[in-house]
Amino acid sequence: MFRKLFLLFILAACTLTVQAKTSKMQLDSAKMVEKQRKKFIKQTDFVYIPKGSFRKGLPPTKGSTESREEVVSVDEFYMINREITNIDYLEFLYWLKTQKDERLANMLPDTMVWRSKLAYNEPYVEYYLRHPAYRNYPIVGVSYNQAIAFCDWLSDRYNERPDKIYNKVRFRLPTEKEWEYAARGGLELSLYPWGGPYVRNAKGDFLANCQYFGESGICRDTLYTKNEKGEFEPISIYRVSPSSYYMGVPGQLNDNGDVTAPAISYAPNAYGLYNMAGNVAEMVMEEGVSCGGSWMDPAYYMQNHVRQYYKGKNSSSSKRGFRIVMEVID
Repeated sequence: MFRKLFLLFILAACTLTVQAKTSKMQLDSAKMVEKQRKKFIKQTDFVYIPKGSFRKGLPPTKGSTESREEVVSVDEFYMINREITNIDYLEFLYWLKTQKDERLANMLPDTMVWRSKLAYNEPYVEYYLRHPAYRNYPIVGVSYNQAIAFCDWLSDRYNERPDKIYNKVRFRLPTEKEWEYAARGGLELSLYPWGGPYVRNAKGDFLANCQYFGESGICRDTLYTKNEKGEFEPISIYRVSPSSYYMGVPGQLNDNGDVTAPAISYAPNAYGLYNMAGNVAEMVMEEGVSCGGSWMDPAYYMQNHVRQYYKGKNSSSSKRGFRIVMEVID
């Protein structure tokens, strides 16, 4: 009897020892992960987005007018705290040039996106991409394919560095749900990245680089369209006079920029992310979808859950750019 109790005691002691060692190893591993995380954040422009979930709004189903919601879970990831800038993309182009990479011609942004009827935008066509004054402004005129190629290039360059913090990583566009989750900044019921329901602060200054339409500038027009019988019927549309875009705005004359603003502008959200609303609409992993609205969009498109759409992997715009996330593979 005594021998059995002694054996049980030894077995229990061994089990506790193993558990203690396992707990210590797990604790040491967690400390190592946290140490790497802090080191990476300190040396880069990335912020850590913890895993979590949020209620994502969905469009009504066919035949219904009621909106839907679902709880969406997101794993942890790193996201750059700003939009990809001209100087970021120029480094990519320079590397292709030095390597005599045949892809260079296909990776050049379309600077013609700045041209528009009844507007003189030639300075932007000539200088926006390459002039030093715009080096920290968001890259525009790039397509979905070019954004993907930039991410792949950055992944390769990081993974071959001898001083890298992680053994292997992957840079990519964020998914829709990752983007919205990050834009909310941990605020479940957040309408805008800054958390409040308004696009201006108490001083009347804008909280994002977007378009403002004063009530006095909104007018009604009548158009005519054919009905099923081929008869013309009048319809009313509401539009904004371009001359009234910035009229009646308190504080600054406009919102901090004639077109885009520097990639680090305005106040960041609770995760430390700049310009998740406005400046340039940001492409996500899902092809044809952009989030966050742009400098040419009204405040409606600044809302976290609102999406915009574009056509084709090769389409580009002066209103659209991108930011990237990083996932640790090893």
